[in-house]
Parts: sequence; structure tokens; C-alpha cells
Amino acid sequence: MFKPEPNADGQLVVNISGYVNKLFDVINSNETVVIGAYPVYYNLFNPISVQVFEDTNSWLVATAGIESVIKFNSTSVVSWSIPSTLIAMREGYGGSAYLLSNGNVLIAAPADDTDGAKGTLMLVNRTTGNVPLFSIPIDGDPVKALPYTNTMEYWIAINDRSTTGSASRLARINTSGKITWSWGDGLLTHPTGLSVLENGTLLVSE
Repeated sequence: MFKPEPNADGQLVVNISGYVNKLFDVINSNETVVIGAYPVYYNLFNPISVQVFEDTNSWLVATAGIESVIKFNSTSVVSWSIPSTLIAMREGYGGSAYLLSNGNVLIAAPADDTDGAKGTLMLVNRTTGNVPLFSIPIDGDPVKALPYTNTMEYWIAINDRSTTGSASRLARINTSGKITWSWGDGLLTHPTGLSVLENGTLLVSE
């Protein structure tokens, strides 16, 4: 569950996955969560990533709970969800969910074993009831996945937990599971986040 700590202003704030601070503000003991200016009255267990849609005042949350992905509408009501029985997140190991423009959900889930050997990259078709379009095993923990300009490929940041980070990397992978580009072996230690800038440059945190 949440582990709120007071900040300098007296607010209770939550540190998510150990590296994202003050993304969620806990404003009362019932774990009311604030994302931007919009309160969410929902018991979120270990939120991992958030995608915000400013045009509709809605958001997509990946969480290490019974529901792995939850879509909230502008009135803080759950629109739909993807259960952990389909794909599960793990607390403290990253992961993400990203709603594509075609309505499919791109999910990066860390390995469910203790040594972090195999994670999962999955694309879920929401319009047909959470049907996986593909499920690709990934060597290591996928901590973030994002769309590439080619709709048949995706960016992914991978944390190598099993060998102290020496094989952590950024990769571009296609829908068949083939890695078409890779960078960072021996350079990245433990990536925790990934963003694509407007000019196409990759920004990675570790």
C-alpha cells in the first residue's frame, strides 16, 4: 500500500517505485489520490506509471494490484481495467502501461521470478475485451515501453536485474519479438524510465 511521508509543506506524499517522487499526493487517511488537480477516490495499490490525457482530463494507471491497468475518466470513475490474471506487475521493479491512439494498450511488465530473468511486453486489444495481440518474453525487467514511429515497433527500456545491471539496455523491438536496434550494454546500470522527445531523442533515467 501507500507509504506517505510529510514534505516541507506538510503534505503527505508518496514515493512510487523508489524513484518517482510526489506524483501522487495523499490528502487524507482514506488514500484519496490527486493526479494534477483531479482527485481519484480509489484504493490504488502501488501505482507504477501514469499516462495523462489532458484533452479529456482522464488517465491510465499501471499498478501492482488485482487490476494491473486502470483507466479513469474525467469524473474519477473507472472506465475499464486489465486484470493481473492476464499480466501482472511487481512492486519495486518498474513497468508501464501506455494507451495507443488506436485504443490498444502497450504493457511492459517486469519478471515474476526472483532473479528477473524474463519480463513481458504485451499489446492488448481493449475493443475486443482484453485480448492479447502479442506477448513477447523479454530478457530482464521491462521498466518502460513506448510506441515508435513505425507502428509495428516499440521502444523499451530493460533493466538487467540478474547480473547487477551489466546487460541493461534500450531497445527497439517489433511485433515478432525481434530486436531491431539496441544500445546501452555496459553503459546503462539500472534504467528506471524512458521518454521520447519531440525531435525523436531518447531520454532515459537510471
